[in-house]
Amino acid sequence: MLMLKRVLESLKPLFQREPERVTFDEVGVTRTMRDGGIEYIRWVDLEEVGIVTTGDGPYLTDVFWLLIDRHHRSGCAVPSDAQGMDALLLRLQALPGFDNSTVMEAMGSTDDASFTCWRRTSSGPASSAEGATPAQHVSL
Repeated sequence: MLMLKRVLESLKPLFQREPERVTFDEVGVTRTMRDGGIEYIRWVDLEEVGIVTTGDGPYLTDVFWLLIDRHHRSGCAVPSDAQGMDALLLRLQALPGFDNSTVMEAMGSTDDASFTCWRRTSSGPASSAEGATPAQHVSL
């Protein structure tokens, strides 16, 4: 019995991974990865909010939120199971024109696909009352 306990203890790190985290404030969004890496985007630079789904679920993360900057060169790719994602989703839903029906469609996807929930249409900050274009879905 002691041997089994030691084996189980040695396997614990494989099953108890540090969760990914996402935090935000009035300036921007920060994703902290398991390995300590950081991704960051300022709200003023946010151009698009998307969701990418994969066919890897249910045992692996298969939904990722993409926060993309105006140049489409950087941003955050946040796993849906990241700690803090629920609070971030509430903030994203406050963006003018954010499309919740696209979120529901994406959450039902079991294929490799890409969905756009919000896109800036003006040069104003992401918190402004100005523009978003209708959402779209693209199969990958």
